[in-house]
Amino acid sequence: MPESKISGLAGMTLKKKTLVLAVFSTVAMVVFLLISNQRQMQNVSQRILAQVSQNIAPVIIATSRSDTKDGYVFESKWTYEYTSSLCKGASIPLMSEDLLCKKRPEFLSGYKNPCWKETTKEGKETVRCMPYFHLLGADKCGSTDLFDRILQHPEMEPAGCGLFKECYYWCWTRYGVWMKNNSVPTRKTFEAYLAHFKQASSSIHLREVDGYHSHITGEGTPMDLWDFRGWPRIPQNEHLAEPLIMTPHLMKHMYPHPKLLVILRSPADRLYSDYYFLGYGNSPERFHKDAIRAVAMIENCQKTRTTKQCIFDMDMYVNLPMRIHISCYSVFMKEWMRVFPRESFLVLRNEDYGHDIKNHMSMVFSFLNMSRLPDEDMDVISNAKRKHVTQSKKNKGPMMESTRVLLNKFFEPFNKELATLLQDDRFLWKDNN
Repeated sequence: MPESKISGLAGMTLKKKTLVLAVFSTVAMVVFLLISNQRQMQNVSQRILAQVSQNIAPVIIATSRSDTKDGYVFESKWTYEYTSSLCKGASIPLMSEDLLCKKRPEFLSGYKNPCWKETTKEGKETVRCMPYFHLLGADKCGSTDLFDRILQHPEMEPAGCGLFKECYYWCWTRYGVWMKNNSVPTRKTFEAYLAHFKQASSSIHLREVDGYHSHITGEGTPMDLWDFRGWPRIPQNEHLAEPLIMTPHLMKHMYPHPKLLVILRSPADRLYSDYYFLGYGNSPERFHKDAIRAVAMIENCQKTRTTKQCIFDMDMYVNLPMRIHISCYSVFMKEWMRVFPRESFLVLRNEDYGHDIKNHMSMVFSFLNMSRLPDEDMDVISNAKRKHVTQSKKNKGPMMESTRVLLNKFFEPFNKELATLLQDDRFLWKDNN
């Protein structure tokens, strides 16, 4: 989105800001879908919060333990000093930019958002900012709807990315990856990524009260949660069978305390929506056949390789008849929770969010340390129409019961692992079986 379009959002009333965001979000989505469909056709072969209600409370775990029983380990070694010591120091052909060689900025104390001062080539001092938070995903779990409502808070400054939220840097463009295309010739640098937040940085700098800048910006690329297939192109992973460094490590190196939002959905339902949204098939019967194939492909791979190797593999992603691996949430959450302490995360269930949006938005704003809004403003935000609903799925009818049984059995061990990681049995999705 061009900066001239975004800059006009500053100072608008909530209703006007909501209307403008809705219009631009719709236009951006149309463009995104056109690009996505074209890309796919080309690759078709290939923090603690009071619980408002026990039933809707998200997972916010505020203790940072070094380990837990069932395999989860928060690895406190991932300090800036340690990651800096892993810098390769030289450009390696076919590898992405080595972020571990970059110096972390000295963040300004009077800003809530991670911002710092730089001097331009012309000798002018300017303020630059990174995202304060990331809505990590996952795809078809309501992340677009959630981010759109966050954007309506007056302290939120939009990024210059698709839908004001999706920059694709951490998951795709830094590796030369796009959708199923693993060989895009151009790769974006971290400097190019920061350019998405130029207008937001200016707005954050200008909005100051009593010497404090309370406005924030954020990013919400849903693929950031799970798409680690570019890991072989990270210099520190050269010649390794499994990755040492992935997106969480790189992000932790550049800024240590981001707020990390995650919204998840029943794995089978997420997959069913995703299947039609991306045009993999056109009927419940076809979905059933492709589900059998996808389960077999993952399980056969697990006989000779680790689950991580199978799930993060480029070729597997390209060849799967549906994106079944994205719903294996625990595989990805383990990687994030090894690097960031638990209080960094707010994890929501889409099912609970949909039943009580207003209370969930209050939780989100509190987690992000944003000002509490009047009830009338919260009503405007929570009563807005849901965004990015997959109409094609509704037109196809419900999933076949035999397919749901098959998928629930496949996802069961991943759900159990996730529930253990998050210490919350709601993530077993027993209410959806």
